[in-house]
Amino acid sequence: MMQALTTPCPRETFGGKAASLSEATRAGLPVPRGIALSVQAADAIATGDTQLAATLRATVDTWGPLAVRSSALAEDGDTASFAGQFKSVLGVTSEQLEAAVAEVVVSAASEAVEAYRTRMGLLGGSQMAVVVQELVPARCAGVMFTRDPITGADHRVVEASWGLGEVVVGGLVEPDRVVFSRDGEVRSKTVGFKDVTVVNGREQPVEAALVEAPCLEDADVAALANLARRVEAAYDTPSDIEWAFSGSDLFLLQRRGVTR
Repeated sequence: MMQALTTPCPRETFGGKAASLSEATRAGLPVPRGIALSVQAADAIATGDTQLAATLRATVDTWGPLAVRSSALAEDGDTASFAGQFKSVLGVTSEQLEAAVAEVVVSAASEAVEAYRTRMGLLGGSQMAVVVQELVPARCAGVMFTRDPITGADHRVVEASWGLGEVVVGGLVEPDRVVFSRDGEVRSKTVGFKDVTVVNGREQPVEAALVEAPCLEDADVAALANLARRVEAAYDTPSDIEWAFSGSDLFLLQRRGVTR
């Protein structure tokens, strides 16, 4: 089974990420268009169902580069997020879709995932659904917490870097860090050392002049403050948001509750 993120995608069928993105899309938040594959559909494509793969390719053929992301049933839950634990494959063409889906499905059984499950006291395996989306050509990207994830203080915390946010989530750079109030007033700003970027799914060095240059302008912070307010209007709990700017356009790539 596969369906657009504009329709309800129940967690028990399409996993945590698809359920969250579907909810955010239907709440009017700026989510890139995408298709959710159920656990059964993802497994079928990964194991050679050519008819289902052809249907998926035909659906996304005109979308350009794609992001193929995990959506495990346990992902983005109330007590464990699995953030950064499963595989994402970026810059995928329609001809590469089957291999990318298979790579994501296989990542459910990786050593890193099993170690995370043990650390969080979770039992059983990880059933993997998949989300396929348009890849945002990101100028800069990162994460935002609508409340401080360490202290619980009522301010926004943003970590950002050049290109796609995988360098932030994966710990590949020392990101810029900005803390600002609900109305967007900046309380602190630290510029990191951002020497690696991901463009269209590929790592590459950052231009020397930009390594220690801030990647967020004042207008970007204002846009992030507005997104935080919109997310809070749609959800009752503090949110951990993945976002990306393409030019001046801001996209929400993921939203989950803040977990330990």
